[in-house]
Amino acid sequence: MKRVIEIVIGPMVALAAMEAKFALVPFACYFHWQAALHATTIAALLTVLATSYLSRQARAAATPQQQNEAALVEHRDYFLAGLSLGVNALAALFLLLMEMANIIFDPCN
Repeated sequence: MKRVIEIVIGPMVALAAMEAKFALVPFACYFHWQAALHATTIAALLTVLATSYLSRQARAAATPQQQNEAALVEHRDYFLAGLSLGVNALAALFLLLMEMANIIFDPCN
């Protein structure tokens, strides 16, 4: 169950960051303070990177060593940790691209 949470948390944080940015645009434009938009992305990116680090540690710990009944559980954990690492990498890429668009284009226009 822990691996499933690691798989889901990256995209959920990325989508929550996108929603928070949309909600903060009127505030940022009214007060001319776009740092709130950048802070949202930074907090989300740090969360996704922390989850990726946990997935990487889990993948290293679950490296299959033998071919018996216990190895099947290790193979499953190894696969789920790798899947979590890939999904979180895509979520981090999404956050970086969203931040690049925020830097290039003025959100108030």
